[in-house]
Amino acid sequence: MCRLFFFYILFFYSLSFSQEINYYDSADDLTGEDLKSALHDLIDDHIEYDYNTIKDILKQTDSDPDNPNNIILTYTGNSINKSNFASSGQSDYWNREHVWAKSHGNFGFDGDWGDYGANTDAHHLKPVDSSINSIRSNKDFDNGGELIFNGIYETDCYVSDYSFEPRDEVKGDVARMIFYMDLRYDGGAFEPDLEVVDYISLEESYPSPEMGKLSTLLQWHEDDPPDSFERNRNEIIYSWQGNRNPFIDRPEFVNYIYSDSFQLNPIIIENISLEYSDESNSVIINLELNSELECTEDHLVTINYGNNWFNLNDQQNFLLDDGIFSSEIENYIDSYFFYEITISNCNQIYSYYGSMKLFELLCLKGILDFSVPSGGDDGKAVHLVANQNIPDLSIYAIGIANNGGGTDGQEYTFPSISISKNEHILIANSSEAMSSYFGDCYEYFSHIFDSNISLNGDDAVELFYGENVIQTFGDINIDGTGENWEYLDSWAYLNQEGNWIFGELNCTDNTESIQSSDCLYPICSEVFGCTDENASNYNMDATQMDNSCVFTSYQDINLEEGWGIFSTYITPLDSNLESIFGSLEDVIIIKDSEGNAFWPFFDLNTIGSLEPGKGYQIKMNSNQMITLEGDKINYNYEILLNDGWGIIAYLHEESIDANVMFNSIIDDIDIVKDSEGNALWPLFNLNTIGDLQPGKGYQIKMLNTINFQYPPTD
Repeated sequence: MCRLFFFYILFFYSLSFSQEINYYDSADDLTGEDLKSALHDLIDDHIEYDYNTIKDILKQTDSDPDNPNNIILTYTGNSINKSNFASSGQSDYWNREHVWAKSHGNFGFDGDWGDYGANTDAHHLKPVDSSINSIRSNKDFDNGGELIFNGIYETDCYVSDYSFEPRDEVKGDVARMIFYMDLRYDGGAFEPDLEVVDYISLEESYPSPEMGKLSTLLQWHEDDPPDSFERNRNEIIYSWQGNRNPFIDRPEFVNYIYSDSFQLNPIIIENISLEYSDESNSVIINLELNSELECTEDHLVTINYGNNWFNLNDQQNFLLDDGIFSSEIENYIDSYFFYEITISNCNQIYSYYGSMKLFELLCLKGILDFSVPSGGDDGKAVHLVANQNIPDLSIYAIGIANNGGGTDGQEYTFPSISISKNEHILIANSSEAMSSYFGDCYEYFSHIFDSNISLNGDDAVELFYGENVIQTFGDINIDGTGENWEYLDSWAYLNQEGNWIFGELNCTDNTESIQSSDCLYPICSEVFGCTDENASNYNMDATQMDNSCVFTSYQDINLEEGWGIFSTYITPLDSNLESIFGSLEDVIIIKDSEGNAFWPFFDLNTIGSLEPGKGYQIKMNSNQMITLEGDKINYNYEILLNDGWGIIAYLHEESIDANVMFNSIIDDIDIVKDSEGNALWPLFNLNTIGDLQPGKGYQIKMLNTINFQYPPTD
């Protein structure tokens, strides 16, 4: 699997932490000019883009999380359509604002430092209302002035002759952009030497490369700490430019550099590790704390996590064992993992943010330059594999960098279809020629797309996710002829260890099939099957994982004499009720909520099979226990609850309070009842059910039809 493309740790204000891993290694234990120098070296020499591309970057960085067609304007907070760009100065449209005014250092298009560099650094470029951009002009930042109106509407921004004050919600964002520019541009290698100063430079030193006012910016930074929007913006810019704004990740760096007095952190996370298991889809986090807080209470450590900065909704506790705090998050299938670790101690709370890219959902698997009998370009193809389910493949694209000429951008975009984990994809110039040449092993490709790619055995290949390159085969700036990655009339293949292997050059010349060549394409010798040792059908001879794994779980269900309600979190190997209950002589009748029945005395089964998420009424002549064997149903399996009465299954293995389990839909519930007459009745704030029990089912009356998922137990 192609995974772990980046991993970094970041922190949050007001008191945060230092540690010895990853992105900020070189800044450990440093303050003042030493810290500033180390951070400059870390973020220097980023990837640069032209000014037009910056417009596309801003459409991503400042996209409205509630409306992806819109962009949020920094100074007014308005959300407008991304297409409303003020190309001709239209009012109420948006344009690109240099937060560090480019005249303060003369780094614009006609300036001293070229068209790139500080002029197109996305970390300080923001979308703003074009009229507000004109009002701000090249003013410094400070409090005070006259209220600015955008038409008839107040903006919460203020302006004076020499200074501009943005709205409160973005004051910290602005401050951290100014600090970034001061840090990034120190006068080296044909770049301006920018400096943040504690006065209004426009009034006192213009056009020097200075921007103020430092004391005001420090206060804004403290009053408006980084939020999800700003962290997400930093994330996206990092994916384009390859550098980050350290003052978003580690806000305490601001005081360490720009303040004469600061307090070092009383809690240090000395070691932290994050690991991902692609077999069990588990994220495992371990950390060690060093606390100087003088109290005897234990540290409470929790993690909130999700697949983006706006979705840290799932929570889990850490467990302490021999000085190590550990947490294992199971069944996490997204490729990105974002988190906030919260440490509570001595009536103080410390938050610690980070993210990890676990794997690419799609990755290059092989590059093919076969000499097929039909000749021409018919033997050119690109082979890919899905590492997880992909709901829409069209977000991905392929580009061919011919003859070392650099990127040609996206040249083939995938169709808008969904594909499943472990499925193989072939983009071929001639599917007919490839089918004939591959023979029997052509069936290993689940999806074949015809294309017209211009690919030779010396060309590099890029895989795009949106606008970003996420994987590259070869070197786009080098002609592959004579290089160790050349594959002329042959193939390249990414093996299970993550290494590219190659057939001999020209090994497919004058051959009728890949089997008759001297370089059998590896997929043709792979054994497809279940490679997970935890599966009941594990195939020790399999070399390629397919979707055949069966993970057998067991559940014992107690069936008491008389009427009851049962359910299961297992999908049995055979779900037919006759197969499950046919041998139990004491089963009188089983009924579902639609009136269907399994009635052994009359040899009647109108229910058919057990369905995931459903519960069933059952009448027994005596107490019995059954053991179900099969696949475990995910606790968050989506259950359709129709308006009116139904019977719901309980899908967790642990007993949890009914109020907690149904909290997300409590306003849609009329009543929930168990078979003993206990009830959860929200209208009267009543819960005599207590905990929901594994193996039990529950009658539920809904006020509305909704789709429901049980929450996690932590």
